[in-house]
Amino acid sequence: MSSQFANDCGTGTAKDAIDYSQNWSKNIQFHADTVLFPTSVEEVIQIVQNPQYTSIKAFGTRHCFNDIADTAIPQKEKESTLSSVAKKSVHIGMDKMTQIHIILPPSSDDHDDTHPNQKALVQFQAGVTFTQLMAAVEEAGFALFNMPSLPHISVVGGILTGTHGSGIGHGILATKVFEVQVVHANGTVATYDNNTPLLHLGAWGVVVSATMELEPSYHVAKGIYLDLPYSVFLQHIDELLGPSSIQAMGEFTSVFMDWKEPCMSSIWVGKKYDPSTTTLLNRPKLPETLFGGAARQVTPGTQFHPVPGQDPVACIATGYGSWTTKVNHFLPNHPPSSAGNEIQAEFFVPYRHFQAALQALWDHRHVFAHLVQITELRAMAQDNLPLSQAKHETVVGIHFTLFKVNANVLNPILAQVEAILMPFEYKVHWGKWFVARGKQLQQLYDQEDVEELRRLIQLHDPQGRFSNRYIQTCLLEDEGPSRSSRL
Repeated sequence: MSSQFANDCGTGTAKDAIDYSQNWSKNIQFHADTVLFPTSVEEVIQIVQNPQYTSIKAFGTRHCFNDIADTAIPQKEKESTLSSVAKKSVHIGMDKMTQIHIILPPSSDDHDDTHPNQKALVQFQAGVTFTQLMAAVEEAGFALFNMPSLPHISVVGGILTGTHGSGIGHGILATKVFEVQVVHANGTVATYDNNTPLLHLGAWGVVVSATMELEPSYHVAKGIYLDLPYSVFLQHIDELLGPSSIQAMGEFTSVFMDWKEPCMSSIWVGKKYDPSTTTLLNRPKLPETLFGGAARQVTPGTQFHPVPGQDPVACIATGYGSWTTKVNHFLPNHPPSSAGNEIQAEFFVPYRHFQAALQALWDHRHVFAHLVQITELRAMAQDNLPLSQAKHETVVGIHFTLFKVNANVLNPILAQVEAILMPFEYKVHWGKWFVARGKQLQQLYDQEDVEELRRLIQLHDPQGRFSNRYIQTCLLEDEGPSRSSRL
């Protein structure tokens, strides 16, 4: 990548404090010739319409762990463009596009077709992070229905890759999207509702803004319980992650394990309540122990880190408080998770298969346990979104925070993990590390969804300006080549 960070549109300043040549965890090296930072939709259009940019990708906070945001082109395509020295690849950094607008629901006397569900909405540009969004939303007296574990990531990036929070009563984040605004390869701008494939992985346009539904602000009672025996967890899966978990534990539940000992190292539960109608006497009570003393609660007000050895100062405190300080795991002013010294992978299995899938992994933990820092288990509700991990089926995410190792070490191990999960109809997190490519990956999803995304790519990006190695090997090619060894 060149050191050029100036904006061709004549606005914006250099962004040299952050290394934009890599993703956040520094396991992916980007290949863009130029990085530009537009401040408006009009400037995005100018970049996209510039004919010298034949490979275009946008990025937010660069928290994906694979090459989804890289501009690198498969070698066979590079060979056909080498003769034209003027052609370049460009990264569009969305850092400066951070406008947020709250759209209040119409009054009972109004008839507004833009609010068919009569809910408050929030419209935000593609550079907005969850940290920024939740502050603006809370100030207006509203809330997001759920949060990812770390608020540091861009909201649009989370929508496009199927990012989610916790709790079987909640769908993935994209389920609350009302509409998105997209700049296509010819520079036209179009607005799409949630009947259009939202998890399009940036394959047929640059998303410049999105609009999501809101709900009234709420508080959460947060508790963390330690060292639940694995055998007890298996007996109480339904109460911890399944249909009974909302009543038994609360709306937000995460279970952590490290595969080293037969226990769940920590269980995070959160119960919603309305602070305007709740007093100290009737707010939700959190038990001191779970299942007859099988797991004990940490002292209320304690900060606890789910990853062994990491500083708990980066995490929220248990107890009672606003949703902005109790739903996500990590605080916005500290590095989340293992501070980037990690690679993340996540696989989803239908809830009906979850116990069998978990046991299969447990029986083969010798394959991968030495690479695991922590695993988080979270359930999510079914939806109707194409390429969603939860389409037509309630699922459980099995999320691995792994030690950072070279791909030629990691890939064979994850290939075995994916093979273990294959009988259980697993799917992948589009923004994490996974090995399956080509037909092997595509067969995990409804074929009509894959074909529809291919159709949209051909319609809106016939020259492949938004394509890259990831799009080619995941969606457009039947045979996926072996993964790159760069990590």
